[in-house]
Amino acid sequence: MKKTLLTIIAALLLGGVVNAQSWGENPDSHAQPSNTPIVASITVNGESVTLDNTMRLGAFINDSLRGIAAPHTDGKFWIQVFYTDANDNITFKFYDGTDEYTTCETTLAGAEDGYGTPSAPQVLNFTTTQTMTQTSTLAEGWTWWSTPIEMEGNNGLEQLQNSISQYGTKIMSQSGTRMKRPNGSWMGGFTSLENEQCYKINVSETSTVTMTGVWADPNDHEITLAGDGQWNWIGYPVTISQQAGSALANLTPETGDAIMGPNGTGFYRSGRWIPNITLTPGSGYLYKSNASTTKTFVYAVNRPSIPYETQEQPFWIANTHRYENCMAIVAVVYIGEEEQRDETMELGAFVNGECTGSAKLFYVEEDDRYFTVLTVGANDGDRISFGLVNNSKGIVYNESIDHLAFSKNAIVGYFDQPYEIHFSSLGIEESTQRVAMYPNPVDRGQAFKLNIPQEEEVLDVTMVNALGAVVRHDTGALKSTITGLPVAGVYTIKVYCRSGNTYYGRLIVK
Repeated sequence: MKKTLLTIIAALLLGGVVNAQSWGENPDSHAQPSNTPIVASITVNGESVTLDNTMRLGAFINDSLRGIAAPHTDGKFWIQVFYTDANDNITFKFYDGTDEYTTCETTLAGAEDGYGTPSAPQVLNFTTTQTMTQTSTLAEGWTWWSTPIEMEGNNGLEQLQNSISQYGTKIMSQSGTRMKRPNGSWMGGFTSLENEQCYKINVSETSTVTMTGVWADPNDHEITLAGDGQWNWIGYPVTISQQAGSALANLTPETGDAIMGPNGTGFYRSGRWIPNITLTPGSGYLYKSNASTTKTFVYAVNRPSIPYETQEQPFWIANTHRYENCMAIVAVVYIGEEEQRDETMELGAFVNGECTGSAKLFYVEEDDRYFTVLTVGANDGDRISFGLVNNSKGIVYNESIDHLAFSKNAIVGYFDQPYEIHFSSLGIEESTQRVAMYPNPVDRGQAFKLNIPQEEEVLDVTMVNALGAVVRHDTGALKSTITGLPVAGVYTIKVYCRSGNTYYGRLIVK
């Protein structure tokens, strides 16, 4: 009798409810096989709420609206919640006519007998803790990921797996790997996410991860670092970007400690991080500790942490998502016999003709030398070659004389004994006559147009890749629209015209 009465009344109430909070469409009573009737009273931070007609209660399963109700005449919410399985977790949101409350202390399971009665209602206590959403875009391939959203058991893992359910293939932690089965379910490895951990996520196409919850307090998430030169996969449960020197202010590093992300590696030396890389919310990192014992720390949060500066687009466009693993190279650069001392010099690392890491030279005063720290992605044993550009003079140098074999998590060279990368003195010098190309960047295989003066007749187009190798050479009376290049990278385009004029430009192929 109890279930029948509540179901009838809840169904009648449901028909007249307007969804004021954009929680979704009114749930279809025929979409799910079972329903749970609930009679509920509301408290906020433990204080009873007197209900009025502007208020709404929403019930959800996995962020899908399964029930919505306006207050009943007895001053309580009578709501019917549709569910599929008794193990479904029912969560709640409350709108008081002005504000939305999304943090409820009570989670209920599907039950046909329902919860609460008019004389003894189910109490739903909401708190004013603000719920936030972290949205991360995962590029095709690998992303080193962590979250500043507080994780609670399996809920965080469920959110992550649901977000990447279409294109996700692997989620790796330092202790295990979860794999997606052909039927779309996940298996193996760990069973929950931790804010203190870095995860490597592989997706077959660009995906968006949405994590909803409350911001984590860094003080509640102590990071543990194993020593003796071991690498530790660490998360970054902080909501602002900070340079390593600020974020790691509570840690006493050892000389030679390293922190690595796909976009850069910093080393602790002479009391500071060189280079002082930026840690960003949503990213994960590897930390190599040279301490003889285990250390712990919590991240500092120092505002403002990064001065505003205009970031110049790099010459080499690195694909930092193709590979799961990285290595770091501390190097000096030679052209001929001369060691380079120029901050406009930019070094690129290449695997099979594709740039997988780039960095400019920078000055270190105590050594009176210009170094570069490259973070390079590849597979074990891959051959790494190097390219060099002088951005101030527009000169691209041919493939380096030196090559490396990739090794996961390796560090090659250091500031007191850097790896030397040598180039011949012959570069591909760009003329002052430049040719613009549109579109630029261009997708692989997409045609592009040479924007040269109308009176010019193109006779010869040479395309040179980042390593200085000619990848295509078209001759004859040519049109200004050129067919596309099939391989991503940065190309120097040389255009020779019947007038005798030569034009140079740079094309980026995505």
